[in-house]
Amino acid sequence: MSTKLTKKVIDGIAPVTLAECVYIGDGTTLTLKDKLSSLPSVSAPYQAKYTKWVSIGDSITYGGWGNEANKILNIPTYINLAVSGTTLHNGNGFIKQATLVEVDTDLVTIMGGTNDMSWFNGEFGSKGKGEFSTNFENYDMDTFIGSYQKIIETLYQKNPKIKIILITAPRAFDKDRTFLKTINSWTKEVAEYYGLPCIDSYNLLGINTINKDTFHADNLHFNSDGNERLGEVIAHQIMSY
Repeated sequence: MSTKLTKKVIDGIAPVTLAECVYIGDGTTLTLKDKLSSLPSVSAPYQAKYTKWVSIGDSITYGGWGNEANKILNIPTYINLAVSGTTLHNGNGFIKQATLVEVDTDLVTIMGGTNDMSWFNGEFGSKGKGEFSTNFENYDMDTFIGSYQKIIETLYQKNPKIKIILITAPRAFDKDRTFLKTINSWTKEVAEYYGLPCIDSYNLLGINTINKDTFHADNLHFNSDGNERLGEVIAHQIMSY
């Protein structure tokens, strides 16, 4: 096929098939069909593995990062049960949220620890970390581990096939939150105990003292940019599980 025919095709004069067209542009001669096949493909929207996702948490989750994440995940139903001011321990909020999860839910994310810090660093007093137990009826809700066990196993009682993903508390800059790293390490221990994925939002967001004002509304809660960053990071982590 000649370049003259190629010009006629481009001008719309001679209708031919893709296989008959000749591409001459970068020193190579290819059929147009072959050239199109060599171009990078446009990624299709992510096909969600889940049908109903519920998030459990405190004001960090209540703020809306889940909505940002679901713009990527495309899960048909997303329910945010998070309540501002709640804690993981002592049945104050998180266990109540877990009891509201419906049996057809196939994904639950739990992000907590920010509001627990003052309880477990001795400021308010508590039994601290606690130990793992196998007695569901007698989990010590004054401990971090006992409370987390109760939350997780409440979810499994509803649906043994439910996918549970734990998320560490992200960094906060409103006061000295050094102890938050200790609480996040406990979260990772709980995840390991149950064989669950754990997303390390404390270290994956790329938010620090230099750029915190770009992503935070008040050094603790995220603004729209922060929720978008957090949602994007968590979404891509969820996609790999």
